[in-house]
Amino acid sequence: MKRSISHPQDFWSGVLFIAVAVLFAVSGRNLDAGQLSQIGPGYFPRGVALILGLIGVTLCARALLRKGQSLGFWSVRGIVTVLGAVIAFGLSIREMGLICSGLATMFVSFLGTPDARWLEAIAVSVIVVIACTLLFVTGIGLTIPIWPRFVV
Repeated sequence: MKRSISHPQDFWSGVLFIAVAVLFAVSGRNLDAGQLSQIGPGYFPRGVALILGLIGVTLCARALLRKGQSLGFWSVRGIVTVLGAVIAFGLSIREMGLICSGLATMFVSFLGTPDARWLEAIAVSVIVVIACTLLFVTGIGLTIPIWPRFVV
């Protein structure tokens, strides 16, 4: 019995989740996971790989069982702007700090869709940057510069 993919969007989303899960699993393979009472540096990549892999398998299985939308057209503009924004964030965070780099990344990412509304873009950007600052700098104590070097 031949089985066809009746929901290509879910199927390819699942494949992408599985690919990212494999990437996390491979990147953390040489790190010690430790124990639940005292986790090691490999615990997080393995946990993320497991969760993403389960989501991917679920999406792929669901794609075989349910009817859904076809894959449709991919917006090159969206892919290029989001990928470019993330790369620019990685290159600029040390000099520009988390707040400026984060805001710039969010604004450039919003340019990926023609439906972007600037008031929403500003609100979401500010909320995400505040959350990242609270989580990474205040919460777990990463030594990420918050402000640009020329300000501090």
